[in-house]
Amino acid sequence: MDDTKPPAYRKEYELTASELEDMIKLQEVERTAIETNSSYEARKHRRTNHAWQMLGQRMGFKWDTVKPVPGKSQRFFTAEPILERL
Repeated sequence: MDDTKPPAYRKEYELTASELEDMIKLQEVERTAIETNSSYEARKHRRTNHAWQMLGQRMGFKWDTVKPVPGKSQRFFTAEPILERL
């Protein structure tokens, strides 16, 4: 890895109150009776990743580059925008 390479361009985004509420609800998934802790956590993780993927497609950012913005509410985050090809 090249440590001299400048960080990738990041843009700040904001979730709507509804989008944030939906993301929080994903963390409140019901556990099935026979589900282990690890499978339950894996299922929550997959659901959350899928939600970020859908938001990324709709809002134009790379879903796996999301980072919170220090000092701001949960609604704000930065991510690398999807650059259009010429």
